[in-house]
Amino acid sequence: MVQDNRKDNQISQLKRENSRLKQKLKNYSSLLHEGNNAIIIFDLTGNIIAWDKGAEALYGWNEDEILNSNIFEIIPEDQQEKFEKFIEEVQEGGAQDIYESQRLNKSGEKLDVWFTYNMLKGSDNEPYAIATTERDITKRKETTRKLKQREQKYKSLVESLGAGLIEFNLNGKITYANPAAKNIFTSKTSTLLNKNISDLLQSDNKKIFNDYIQKLGNKEKVNFELEIKIANTNNKIISVSLTKNYSIKGNIKSYIGILEDITDIRRMEEEMIKADKMESLGLLAGGLAHDFRNILSIFMGNITLLKMKLGDDDKIKKRLKKTEQAVERAKDLTKQLKSLSTGGQIELQETEISSFIKQSVKLSLTGQKQIDFEYHADDDLPDIKIDKGQINQVISNLVINAYQAMDDKGQIQVKVEQESERSEKGFVFDNDYIKITIQDNGPGIPQEQRQNIFEPYFTTKSKGTGLGLSTARSIVRKHGGRMEVSSSVDIGTKFFIYLPISAEHPQAQQTEEVEKTEGKVLFMEGDSSIQSIARVMLAKIGFEADFVKDINIALNKIKQNRQNNEQYKAIFLNPQLPQTQNDPNIIQRIREQRPDVRIIGLFNEIKSGEDPPPEFDAVIDQPLKFNQLKSKLAGL
Repeated sequence: MVQDNRKDNQISQLKRENSRLKQKLKNYSSLLHEGNNAIIIFDLTGNIIAWDKGAEALYGWNEDEILNSNIFEIIPEDQQEKFEKFIEEVQEGGAQDIYESQRLNKSGEKLDVWFTYNMLKGSDNEPYAIATTERDITKRKETTRKLKQREQKYKSLVESLGAGLIEFNLNGKITYANPAAKNIFTSKTSTLLNKNISDLLQSDNKKIFNDYIQKLGNKEKVNFELEIKIANTNNKIISVSLTKNYSIKGNIKSYIGILEDITDIRRMEEEMIKADKMESLGLLAGGLAHDFRNILSIFMGNITLLKMKLGDDDKIKKRLKKTEQAVERAKDLTKQLKSLSTGGQIELQETEISSFIKQSVKLSLTGQKQIDFEYHADDDLPDIKIDKGQINQVISNLVINAYQAMDDKGQIQVKVEQESERSEKGFVFDNDYIKITIQDNGPGIPQEQRQNIFEPYFTTKSKGTGLGLSTARSIVRKHGGRMEVSSSVDIGTKFFIYLPISAEHPQAQQTEEVEKTEGKVLFMEGDSSIQSIARVMLAKIGFEADFVKDINIALNKIKQNRQNNEQYKAIFLNPQLPQTQNDPNIIQRIREQRPDVRIIGLFNEIKSGEDPPPEFDAVIDQPLKFNQLKSKLAGL
């Protein structure tokens, strides 16, 4: 009987708790319904015992459909384990205040929600149910996801920009730097962060930078350029575009700088300016070379005539031969002048390499009295084909670099030797080659600089251009050769030049023995001194000559010559005279009157190995030489 009364009391208590629970749920729902919140109460076994209008609106089930169902029916399968853990944490008293999870609505769609909870206890203070207040955050989550996607998209764009982007606050502290900014400052991005922007600038540039910050106060953007010094590299020229970054309240919170390394662009512009100047200089040099060659022709012609009057043992003739060699050297100078107007093309000539290198080194050391020069060359070195002017430039660059590295005091050793086929270090010559070694005992080149010395514009000299060694290597490569360097700090530096040996060998020098022929030639040349030399040489060979300076007079001479039943055996024509250049049909006009005559071109320079222009039967490379003139008239 007592037990029945106790059981009735427990049932009555439970009914009273449920009645109070429903009243509380009604009160909570009236308060929270306006905020789109749902209230769900389930017992500790998971059975749903209360379901308000907010839950009905959010999930789709009404109270009659869902009561006494298990809470896990609205929990997605992949979230159920996590929810079980939540129930355990609640019962153990270790749950969080707010949870984020997912639910299923009546249509089976997943909804993102966040929820809070309350543990419900009876009058005996024992927990018997859990009440959750839940809100749909699906749209908010989707908005957040899209914002993150957009943020990642813009971050990827910024990270992949070719230009550097850097952000710094009002105190100059760097808060962001993209990889391109890292590359500009040759630094890891992490090491730029939290640094002050002024720490990246030299003292003279700090004021310039701060001045533009001040100018930005009244503008939205300022653009300027800075030259910055990066450790272990050459200076860089940076284009900077600064803008302001505003907070939500409209205050300036930071500055954003777009940085671009324009060093190469500025150098290209400088080179274009230099190229324009070189073009003008080239035109001038071309004219000077032409006039200079005419003068050399007079020297060479008179030397040749004097030599013909002297015996082989005459001491004066030996001196004249040395003078003739000096004129040949001067001729090489005119080629160097001419190369300014032709872009520096290679013109190969058979050269006795040992004496040539020795003379080039001695010339480069002129005035260097404190330089000890040692020279060694193998015996019987073969002649090789080189552009004398350009190889002389290579030797000069290396020798000057050597004595400048030694502060104009020390020892330079030069060795010229013939070596056999070589295949190491990635190159090979089909034939033997000439190896030229230029060695100094200067301070040497540090390892970190050695790999850059052949790069254009790299220099360790305060006033250097950085073009000497790159130009030298380019010249050697154009000759089919290779250039290398070996250096030890505090010991010295060696440069090695490898030049291939031509399979061809120069012909034996012709003697100046005169074999008489006879006839008459027409000689068109504007310089009367050269005419005078040519007259004597032609007479020695056995030819008379009519000399003219004007093409119209020349044509009249040819016509009169033909009418008088006289035929010019040859016509000498200088195509580089201004009047001749202005008449592209001059050869054709001569051929119309004399289709069978030999036309010989008088050129200021002829590229070695090239055939004469097809409109000429033969060409002569000025200055005039007796044997060359004689060979062109042979057989007439």
